[in-house]
Amino acid sequence: MYNVVVMKDIVGNSTTIKYLKDSVAGDNLSHAYLFCGPENVGKTKAGIGLAKMILCEGTNPLECSTCPSCMLFGSGNHPDFHFLDKDAVLVEDIRELTGALELRPYRGKAKVALIPHAEKLTTQALNSFLKTLEEPTTQTVIILTTENKKNLLETIVSRARMVNFSLVSDKQIYEFLNGELGVKKAETEQIVGLAGGRIGYAVTLSTDEGMATDITTLTTEFMRAYKSADIYEKMIFADKLSKDKELLGSRLSGLEMSVRGELLRAAAGSSKTFSPGELLTLLGRLAKSAEAIRRNANIKLVIEGLLLGSIA
Repeated sequence: MYNVVVMKDIVGNSTTIKYLKDSVAGDNLSHAYLFCGPENVGKTKAGIGLAKMILCEGTNPLECSTCPSCMLFGSGNHPDFHFLDKDAVLVEDIRELTGALELRPYRGKAKVALIPHAEKLTTQALNSFLKTLEEPTTQTVIILTTENKKNLLETIVSRARMVNFSLVSDKQIYEFLNGELGVKKAETEQIVGLAGGRIGYAVTLSTDEGMATDITTLTTEFMRAYKSADIYEKMIFADKLSKDKELLGSRLSGLEMSVRGELLRAAAGSSKTFSPGELLTLLGRLAKSAEAIRRNANIKLVIEGLLLGSIA
């Protein structure tokens, strides 16, 4: 299921959003798009918004929400919109999707498919999808999103129109949280510092009471233990972090986001604790630690290795 998005409500990336609006208004659509940019900056939301505009039967697709197509879209039951958002997209999923796209649209002029995080497609699924991209029907629009186009086959990238998304400014995030959502000033400032330009993550933090404070505290403790020369301090923190297995995944994700935010500050010369190189190394170690834990490695040993720097 997806949340309905109107393009005018997307925060940031105004030039990109205008380009997509103009493409619909000028009937200058590609058969395939690749939305590329950092996580949580609005790529999937923009894909949903674009699909809604393409399928709209009203006279003003940019604003409409009352035509029969938009009403169906709003209910999550539009027969011509296929939203394939899964942890792993298998070849069977792609075969089912391509079969649906080969059929004539039930309503209107097109069928639209949106696949967020296209890097999650297995190699078999990607190869199966190539034929659809190479020989699209005139009534099909495919939207893929990715954080890094290098994670995709070059043959996939070359057959889609690239649309780049960037981080959202702190000012825009602040104004949205404080002005539109009514988040208190002090909490907004804290969230903006953690979000690192990722508006989606900022909204998540704003809707979970206490989450921002917990992540700030955890990040402070982690950074202190990571930089410490005291092995005993590292072991104590590793024991503390690894005890609550249910929260570990979200905590590691929160740490990663915090480190990304610190990396932006370091790149701007405003971090006095870490260099950009050190933070990039830490991000790599966090990613490898999370992957090891997903593969059922011993959690405490992984966290200890992370703090000791033995995970390269």
